[in-house]
Amino acid sequence: MSGYQIKRKLLKLALITAGMSLGAITIEAQDIESLPFEPIPFEPIEPFLIEPFPLEPIPIKPIETIPLTLFPLEDQNRGNSPIYHIVLVDLIDTVTEAEIEALIADGKDSIVSIPGVCSVDIGLKLRDDRDVHIGDYDLAVYVQLGYAAALDAYGSHPNHQAFLERQRHLWSSIRVIDFSGSAPSTIWNDCQ
Repeated sequence: MSGYQIKRKLLKLALITAGMSLGAITIEAQDIESLPFEPIPFEPIEPFLIEPFPLEPIPIKPIETIPLTLFPLEDQNRGNSPIYHIVLVDLIDTVTEAEIEALIADGKDSIVSIPGVCSVDIGLKLRDDRDVHIGDYDLAVYVQLGYAAALDAYGSHPNHQAFLERQRHLWSSIRVIDFSGSAPSTIWNDCQ
């Protein structure tokens, strides 16, 4: 690009910046040559490399795992994590629909008022059409407790014992699953 072309481009840029355009002004080559443009001095920058910062590996200590079965139930649930109590019930063959409805209502009313109980639900088996389903039960009881010690108190609580006495003639067997949750129970504050 010639000096003329550079000066013309710079002038065009200056005019555009000022809100004008070269299209409305006739500029002759000698006019551009006579403009007082001075070369812009610049100094070349020498390339340089930035040395990479050496990264040291962070030592990771292995986490010691201890089987929870070595500790009493209260210690397994040190963080006040919720406890889940699930009962799978095999009903007798002669049980009626009305007896099942009464059992469900009685269970919910009796169990929900036990201290430490956060949530109770009881219902008939929904499905067992896949291999992964546990199919050999008729009714399930789900109880969420707010902390581990509540599980021990739950079993011997008079409301629970009275419910068992009133309804045990309706089932042939039961199986129980108890497990501890991994996060503190924050939803049901009143059951702590």
